[in-house]
Amino acid sequence: MFKKIKNLFAKEEKPVQREQYDVPAPVETVTLISPNGLKNEITKDEWVEKFLKPSLEKNWNNFENLYKIILDAFHNNVINEVKEACFRLYNNDPIRERGTNILGVFYGQNKMYDSAVKVYEKYIETEKESPLIYSNYALMLDEMGEKDRANNYYKESLKLDPNISNVLSILLEKAQVEKENKKYVEIFEEISELPNSWRAKLYLGSIKLKERNVPKANALFTRALEESGQNDEAVSFVSGAYVKEEYYDEVKKIVLPVFNPETHGPYATMNILQMFYKTHDYINGLNLLKFISAFKWENFGDSFIKYENLLNGVRLEIENRKDLKLKNRSFLIKSPIWYYNLKMPNWYFKNKKKQPPSILILPLANLMGDQKDDSPEEKLLLGIPLYINEVLMMNTGIDNHMVINYTDQDLIIFNDHISMEYIKKIKELNNMLDYIMYGEIISKSGNNNGKSYNIKMYLADCQTFEKYELFSGEVNRENLNEVISRTFVNLNAYFNRFIRIPDIKKDDMEYLLSQGEKFRISLNLNDTNHFIPWTFERLFYNQFNLIMNNPTNISYKFDLVSILYNIAKFQPQLLKKVEELVYLLINRKVFSDPAAFKILPVILNIYRDDENYRQIMDALTEEPAEYIDWLNSFIDYTGTF
Repeated sequence: MFKKIKNLFAKEEKPVQREQYDVPAPVETVTLISPNGLKNEITKDEWVEKFLKPSLEKNWNNFENLYKIILDAFHNNVINEVKEACFRLYNNDPIRERGTNILGVFYGQNKMYDSAVKVYEKYIETEKESPLIYSNYALMLDEMGEKDRANNYYKESLKLDPNISNVLSILLEKAQVEKENKKYVEIFEEISELPNSWRAKLYLGSIKLKERNVPKANALFTRALEESGQNDEAVSFVSGAYVKEEYYDEVKKIVLPVFNPETHGPYATMNILQMFYKTHDYINGLNLLKFISAFKWENFGDSFIKYENLLNGVRLEIENRKDLKLKNRSFLIKSPIWYYNLKMPNWYFKNKKKQPPSILILPLANLMGDQKDDSPEEKLLLGIPLYINEVLMMNTGIDNHMVINYTDQDLIIFNDHISMEYIKKIKELNNMLDYIMYGEIISKSGNNNGKSYNIKMYLADCQTFEKYELFSGEVNRENLNEVISRTFVNLNAYFNRFIRIPDIKKDDMEYLLSQGEKFRISLNLNDTNHFIPWTFERLFYNQFNLIMNNPTNISYKFDLVSILYNIAKFQPQLLKKVEELVYLLINRKVFSDPAAFKILPVILNIYRDDENYRQIMDALTEEPAEYIDWLNSFIDYTGTF
């Protein structure tokens, strides 16, 4: 069944914002999650005014809902704003346990431990036993330093419910930290003998594993998995405990036979991936990454990309022959990277004529040493010159091009200063060159969350062999767009001419940082494209967000289609996952301008949308043969890519 594209001339719909990869939330914010899973950060004050106060007022007499609202406020670290609601629930809720718990937690959050203890003791004197009240009472006693009484009530709460996670976590921490931990281990052993005490068995099993009592840990973990019905928490816990202590054979014997990634979730899956990596089982690890890439686990994308890189590293180390003689090659880039990833649409560039000066652009040299694939260093080494090369190509008539050297296995990046002697050698090989643009990453500072790089960029005159500084300074994610803008300003100043450059926004820099990955996709060294589904997914989502924020940028549209085409070629399991977003762009008329309209049939062919494909092709019957031949190259009559 084919999708119906809405009328391209219909009224535009409000765009649906796609969640991007996680970033640390600012201080004093609340995360709102929509029914379809999208997140939005707002300030606490805004959340209190817009959501909390209206909800309290609306549910003031509905104690079931009021309880949930207060707990939600506690979860968001909003405490004193619900004080009145806590007392109302305590004084009026017919379910005494609920009101007591809320007021006790309120006092505890405000470090009024004496008041909390009195509230809990009043309940204990008159009401039935409650694991919730006992556990929170024990927690308050703990805070007041009454360790023995606290331990007694921790144990009493577990006798009533042997799977209270917060109590078990507290006791496990005590057992691991305190020297005299025997009493805590004894509590776990006593509770683990109770029926269906699977969570207590998990915690006791982790203690035994640390003690290197592997047979006992295995028995406990096996029983816990059985009693829990092999739920996601139990499988994640057991696999994580074994992996942390490097008992990989136990993972294979006890966890793998029951492991199902779709059922057991991303955390258990990451434990299994870690085991595959540590045991050099790259085949099963990469197959697992490909299988789970069809799931909607976007929030874990960065973690899965890390395992892609690690497992591909193992693959290359094992598969590549050490004695293989690597031939040096050069890739001359005369068009944007998407041009090479989209079967070279020459029809688009047919009327673009080049004129002097002739500028060769080189990758930045990395003076800090070797860089890893997908590292911030490589993203800058390739991203900055590739982006400059593309902007010049798309917006000027300058005869610019770029060259990147590589072997059959990897890219070749300079790790030393680019000397004027080297510039002269390049000139000798290409007498028509007028200028060479090059640069260096000299050093870096900061941590993983905020690295800055000291970068210098130059323009060398191939007649006088003098260099002109285009940029010098500290570069990070926040100022990267300014760096590019300043470079073009200095180019204009040097040539004493106006090079028409579009407004370069901060959003555009995600496009810059992805250029290196896209170039590697063009080369497909070591057949890597078959083993990087999560990298393809990230590229797609980033490109989707770029288009949503810049719907008129034609390069972004070509690039998105090139990514989608390569997904169909190398990672077809992702097509269904991104289909909704692809058709959202179509229905929002993103591809309605003349050039973008001509690449729309590629998308429809990928999704086998025959009805709409024919409709679009009927409107393109007058196009030249060069375009039709290019479009026909995407059609595979066997039904596969």
